[in-house]
Amino acid sequence: MVKRTSFPAFYRSSSRAGENRLRWEKTAQRFLRIYNHAVQPISREERRKLAQEVAKRACLFRPDVLAVGIYGSVARDEDGPYSDLELLCVLGKPGEDFTSEWLGEPGKVEVNFISEDVLFTQATEVDGAWPLTHGAYVYIRPLHDPTGLLVRLRQAVLSVPNQAFIRAMRALIVEDLVELVGKVRNAQHLGAHEEIPFLAVNLAFHGALLVGLANRHLYRSASKMLAESLGLGAQPPGYARLCARVLAGNLAETAAVARETEEFWQGVEEWCRKHGIDLYKPRRIPF
Repeated sequence: MVKRTSFPAFYRSSSRAGENRLRWEKTAQRFLRIYNHAVQPISREERRKLAQEVAKRACLFRPDVLAVGIYGSVARDEDGPYSDLELLCVLGKPGEDFTSEWLGEPGKVEVNFISEDVLFTQATEVDGAWPLTHGAYVYIRPLHDPTGLLVRLRQAVLSVPNQAFIRAMRALIVEDLVELVGKVRNAQHLGAHEEIPFLAVNLAFHGALLVGLANRHLYRSASKMLAESLGLGAQPPGYARLCARVLAGNLAETAAVARETEEFWQGVEEWCRKHGIDLYKPRRIPF
């Protein structure tokens, strides 16, 4: 029978204690070196050089690589000194979809490995998050694309029929906006006024997604989405006012915030009637 040794006892035991302590000290020093370096700024040139290195390594790691491209702020030349690096790596072998993400001395890197069949299926799907998620398929900078796959990917995203967007808008309204408006009403009814600012922010966020779908617009990022949405044409009445309030952080007067959420909801109903989006089922239980 092997006698079990607790960690403190093992750590104190003779010569192995010194080896163990040294190993942990080296690990801690390396972690601190990586952490301290990772939160430091790096230049665009360094980040693009790293992207080339990662792309070459990905092609060695997976010989079935069909294309590699950069997406996100780096692809749009909008990256700042603290931005991370995001790459899409398309594989020939079907049915694969996994991500490698790490924090190293050059900063944070994310590589999405995905099969061509899975990629094109995802790229041609439209749901409520489409205005935020699908920019990664359209605004992509090729690093390795011998057959023009990334060009075909962009074309596939932008050629989805309009009916798919109508379905996505209806689902977003029924599944998200209705629920949030109900929560605002409950908060008023129960006197839970401290909940209203949070709910208003969520309503503005989902309202921006709705506006993005209506305009088939792909936002640059979630942090820029509200400001971008105000410049788009098709908007439900009341949205701009609520969105501007959230952007300004003017959420302390909860009665006024709740009133504007109601105005926005009324605008959504009016907007749906105008655009032929049927929110209500004629039967009490539709199945």
